[in-house]
Amino acid sequence: MRPDFTRSAIAVAVLSVLGGPALADNGCLAGTYEPVPAGGCVPADAGHYVEFAGATEQTPAPVGYFVGSTGASLPTPAPVGHYVAVTGRTAATPAEVGYYVAITAASAPTPADVGYLVSTTGQSEPTPAPVGQYVATTAASIATPAPVGHYVPVTGQSAPTPAPLGHYVSASGASEPEPAGAGYYVDQTGQSVPIPAPVGYYVATTGQSAPSPADAGFFVASTGQDVQSPAPLGHYVAITGAAATTPADLGFFVGATGQSAQTPAPVGYFVSTTGASAPTPAILGSYVGNTGQTGPTPAPIGHYVATTGASEPTPASAGHFVEALGQSQQTPAPAGYYVAGTGATEATRPRRATTSPRSVAMRRPRLRSSATSSPPPPPTRPSRLRSAISSGSPGRPGRRRRRSATTWR
Repeated sequence: MRPDFTRSAIAVAVLSVLGGPALADNGCLAGTYEPVPAGGCVPADAGHYVEFAGATEQTPAPVGYFVGSTGASLPTPAPVGHYVAVTGRTAATPAEVGYYVAITAASAPTPADVGYLVSTTGQSEPTPAPVGQYVATTAASIATPAPVGHYVPVTGQSAPTPAPLGHYVSASGASEPEPAGAGYYVDQTGQSVPIPAPVGYYVATTGQSAPSPADAGFFVASTGQDVQSPAPLGHYVAITGAAATTPADLGFFVGATGQSAQTPAPVGYFVSTTGASAPTPAILGSYVGNTGQTGPTPAPIGHYVATTGASEPTPASAGHFVEALGQSQQTPAPAGYYVAGTGATEATRPRRATTSPRSVAMRRPRLRSSATSSPPPPPTRPSRLRSAISSGSPGRPGRRRRRSATTWR
């Protein structure tokens, strides 16, 4: 027949084999023990427990566990967000800021990783750093705002991102950079302010890393501009990146906007001032024979100019003469006078006399009274008239030259 062991006797035998707390058949229930033989059963202290009946000693709560009251038969595991680092504890410790506990019965907290933080105690998980902020170290309780020139576009970041080229960040804690506006640029990363385009340059679109130089024929006179200006009429710009225009020189003009070169006045025209937008035609009686001239030339004696914008004078035709500078028409030889060639400066009067008659210009012969005049003697032989009319070479204005016109033989 099998021996009849009581439950406490079985527990005593098992724990004796396993090396657990000492048990005796003393009648003490779980949660109590008999510290002194025959001294009676007492409840387990807080921080301790007695799991089996008949115990003669209590067991301290292991790490990760606690016992908050007396007479406990089992310890309590530390809840999430808490831990128990030593034995015999009566309560679990909440995880400190910067730390968290994700499991029960933990004996130590876990530090928050970089990019994460724990701002209050007793937390079971860390919080990712928000956008605009970052966490560079472990066990952080606060996040750091992104400094100016930097930004953080997503959560859980361990470092800020510098603003890229063409962008800037002017305030801390930014979640995105701002593109440089038109007229401005950013040529380095991590900048907090954009740069205005300098004179001679412009920026037409946003988010640019460099300004554009003004084209030839254009200029930019002030900073921070988003367009270039065409050179106005009468002005030109020969280079790129110009801050100002150049007025057309004397003898030159610029007839359209946005030009990179000036135009010389054509023949027949002149320019007498700087910054001209159109040439001036030579007036009547004058001409311009070459390009790029600053004034007209008066028609020389023996010549005339009957139209404006002439490039050369016209010689007086046969039967005509021009005796002064700058004339717009030729003069016909008067009655009793003649001009045999072109370009003459005076008319010639033929005279039948023993002495050589003199040439006159625009002067009628004086009349003599019939009482005192006598007809010239008839020639004794045929006469031959030699013309001595000038070939029309110019002379000085206001001066007449006398020359022999005819000779009788």
